[in-house]
Amino acid sequence: MILPYRRRILKRIVLGALICLTIGVYFLTLRENALSADTYFHLGRIKELRYAFAHLELPNFLNFQSFFGMGQAVNAMYPDITLWPFVLLTMGFTPAHQVVAIKLLIFILTLMVSYYCLCRRAIPSDISLYSAIVLTFFAGNMEIANMFTPGTSIIGIFLLPIAFTIKDILSSRQ
Repeated sequence: MILPYRRRILKRIVLGALICLTIGVYFLTLRENALSADTYFHLGRIKELRYAFAHLELPNFLNFQSFFGMGQAVNAMYPDITLWPFVLLTMGFTPAHQVVAIKLLIFILTLMVSYYCLCRRAIPSDISLYSAIVLTFFAGNMEIANMFTPGTSIIGIFLLPIAFTIKDILSSRQ
C-alpha cells in the first residue's frame, strides 16, 4: 500500500517526466526544412532586436541591420515590444540557440499560465497539469512553433485566460 504523501511525490515525478518527455520529443522532431519564408522574416526581427540590445540602444522603427539593410519600417507594422523580454532574457546565447530558447520560454509560459488558470477554476491540480500539457503541445501549437511565428505563439500563452474571460462575460449577461 502506497502512503498518501508518497503517492503525491510519485505523481509529481510522473508529471515532471511527462513534461520533460513531451518537450524532448518536440525538440527531437525539429527539422531544418520546416523553415518557411515567414520564419526568416521573424528571425530578421530578432536579429534586429539582438543588434540593438547588444549595442545598448532601443530598437527603432527602421530596420537597417536586417531586411537587406534598406531601412524598412517593419517594426512600425509589426511592433516588436512583445519580443523584447524574450530577446533580453536570451542575449547570452548564440543566435541559433536564442531562437530555440525563445521557443522554449514560450512553451514554459504557456504551460504555466494554462496550469494556473485551470487551477483557479477549482480543477484538481493533476488534471489541470494534464490539460495544460495538452493545450501547450497540441499539433497546431507545435506547427506554429516550427514555423516560428512569435506573435501567434505569444498570443497562445494567453489563450485559456482569454477564453475563460469571454465565457464569464457571456454567462454574466444571461
